[in-house]
Amino acid sequence: PAPLNTVIEGLQRANKLHELTAADFVTWRGNMSKMLLTPWNRQDPWHMEAVLVRNTIFLNVKEPPENVQKEAHRSARQHRMCFWGFSFEEQC
Repeated sequence: PAPLNTVIEGLQRANKLHELTAADFVTWRGNMSKMLLTPWNRQDPWHMEAVLVRNTIFLNVKEPPENVQKEAHRSARQHRMCFWGFSFEEQC
């Protein structure tokens, strides 16, 4: 997963850093999906870091080494399926 500092940098570049004060949580959409799907996917371990900064909780998933290694050895079909997902998200 990508670090959250890119979100903060993007808000800073857009002069919208002040919007963080209205947020209770900041995380990537994929992190929320991982949390919500955990009851149905008990085979893939993960843990989450949470940092409280001025009343806003920043959540970031940290993948264990075995998940990183598994992802590095994905098949061509799995890579293609990920591309389909990214392409779909771009259209939404």
